[in-house]
Amino acid sequence: MEDVVRLDLRHAVILLAFAVAAVFVAMFVAVGATYAETELIDSEIIVSATGSLVHDDASHFKQRQRVDDNAIGGLEKLYLEWLTGEDGTLRLQGRAIAGNNDYLLRLDYEALDKAFVSGGYREFRTWSDGAGGFFPPNGAFITFFDQDLALDRGQAWLEAGLRVPDLPELTLRYDHFERDGKKDSTSWGSTDLTGGLGRRAIVPTFLDIDEQRDIINLRGSYIVAPLADTEIGLGMRYESTDVDNSRNIRQQPAQTGLDRFVTQRDTSNSDLYNLYAYSRTGFGEDRVVLSTAYSYTELDNDLGGARIYGAGFGVPFDPASGNRQPFDRGFLGLSGSTKLRTHTGALTLMVRPSDSLRVTAAVRAEAEDINGVSAFSETLVGFPPALATTQTPLTVASATDTTSYAESLELRYTGRRHLVVYARGDWEQVDGSLREVETDAGAMVVDIQRDTDSELIAQKYTAGTVWYPHRRVNVSGRFSYGMRDTDYRHTVDSTGVPLSSNRFPAFIRGLEVAEKKGNIRIAWRALDSVRLTLRYDLMLSSVDNSSGTLTEVESVEVRTGMLGAGVTWSPSPSSYVQGDVGYTSSSTDTPADGLGGSATALVTDFDNDYWNATLTAGVALNEDTELAGRYFFYRASNYKNNSSTSQPFGSSAEEHGVSLGLNRKLSETSSVGLRYGFFSNNEGLTGGNGDYNVSTVSLTMEVSFP
Repeated sequence: MEDVVRLDLRHAVILLAFAVAAVFVAMFVAVGATYAETELIDSEIIVSATGSLVHDDASHFKQRQRVDDNAIGGLEKLYLEWLTGEDGTLRLQGRAIAGNNDYLLRLDYEALDKAFVSGGYREFRTWSDGAGGFFPPNGAFITFFDQDLALDRGQAWLEAGLRVPDLPELTLRYDHFERDGKKDSTSWGSTDLTGGLGRRAIVPTFLDIDEQRDIINLRGSYIVAPLADTEIGLGMRYESTDVDNSRNIRQQPAQTGLDRFVTQRDTSNSDLYNLYAYSRTGFGEDRVVLSTAYSYTELDNDLGGARIYGAGFGVPFDPASGNRQPFDRGFLGLSGSTKLRTHTGALTLMVRPSDSLRVTAAVRAEAEDINGVSAFSETLVGFPPALATTQTPLTVASATDTTSYAESLELRYTGRRHLVVYARGDWEQVDGSLREVETDAGAMVVDIQRDTDSELIAQKYTAGTVWYPHRRVNVSGRFSYGMRDTDYRHTVDSTGVPLSSNRFPAFIRGLEVAEKKGNIRIAWRALDSVRLTLRYDLMLSSVDNSSGTLTEVESVEVRTGMLGAGVTWSPSPSSYVQGDVGYTSSSTDTPADGLGGSATALVTDFDNDYWNATLTAGVALNEDTELAGRYFFYRASNYKNNSSTSQPFGSSAEEHGVSLGLNRKLSETSSVGLRYGFFSNNEGLTGGNGDYNVSTVSLTMEVSFP
């Protein structure tokens, strides 16, 4: 198996950091032993190795199972804990799986009632299958780049805190996050290679990700109690983000005279500042608690980018590039900025008039304004035969001013034995205004000018109970109803007279979203060794909209039901069986499925029904040997092949996984484990191109020190 161990410079640095940390800990322990008593009180080391044999689509296997298909191995877990001096604790945690890009190094020191320090680094990888769509009539499945995409996520942090009694608690934390690599995208390119059935968007697209984020948090709190217990807190947060991403699309590949590449680069640099304060005051042994909070947020964001058609990804703009087509629209030299300012205040009052009744009321007010401006040159290819590319300098400006209020009231009653009842209401009102202006900077002409006032009214009501009718049975239920009604008034709209292709979204006058949710859970300990659970969830949601001069219409209705059951059985003190099965039925209905003429079958109702089940069992063969197994199953059958008029969608898949593991205790401080797994996946949506069968073998060894 090739590429068993793949280490780049970064991974070498990480492994070196483990070695340096080990030396540091050894020095710390050695020095500590000289000046203070140091005792190792807990330790655990687990090493492992896993090999996989994959048939068919390895990239899809890695995306589903989140593990590399090559041999991987290394330090599965490292944990060491020492007592230092009279009140100090030092902990070291580590993980380093070569080949899977899975690393962790964490060091914590805590001195009781004094201070603590924590720092470390974490990195892990996720995989994507960069496949496009499958077109059933002629079996079209286009690939033109390595579909095995991977994205690495990393986090480094350092945190310190002061925890001295009778002094303010102070905490300072720094975090660095990063994402680097490639992942799939469903913004697919188009092709005409469909057997004469027209153009379809099934060509795969990938994202090139390069993001970094730094966060500094400083917070403090202090408890004062002259007349009542009062906690006062202050804090600040600074966040800096640097994004340099690109979306890479290919249009009509392998078609002579039409094949071209699209690269859309999106960059942004932002700085966020947040200041907040809060207080909490309790009266009468916390029978009345008053909480207040205030937050101010300021965000400055600079953005840039370009969308370029050319003979390859990342090429410079060429107005006479080969294979250009009418209506190829892009942009150059995007430069813009956005400024956001938000003030938020909240007040919460909790009252307990009796031991069995608690009432909580809260109100929140928020004022936000956003101002944005950007400038770029729009590129557009004209009609044949000239296919001339025009460049139009444009500027776009927008301003948003929003004021919102939210209120809530919650009651919880526990006055009856074995019964808890609660109810809650939430209300929100939002008033906003939006001004949008697009200007042709060359001709100094306003292309679009629109002023929109909006009003949103939202409400949600929730009620639930937990009931214990018998010491072996408990029943819980919950129901909620929510509604969001938004009205738009376009006081100025240059796209309305005469009607313009830029009319969207100004023709929308209102949206009303309604949602009902309910669930019930029943748990029954039928025997001392048997526990049964049953659960059912139901959700109904609908969206009504009114547009232009049309009457209000229900644009979509979604109905989702989920039924599940579980059982836990311990036939003996040395064995167990756990099973869980679930079925989800979901349907989406839209009136567009009844359209005729050229729109017939373009939009269909959509189902999302699937089964999933898991069975786990284990038995102790003797006091030193354990055997455990697991099986899971997933099946969905919602595929609708309407390829004659549109791209077929809907999941059609069946997945199985089984594993069997044996663990053997070698001594009081060591054990060894062996595990075999088999996974299979069959998908109709991809025409079998996403299928795989995989066998994995894992070996682990665990050692601890007394």
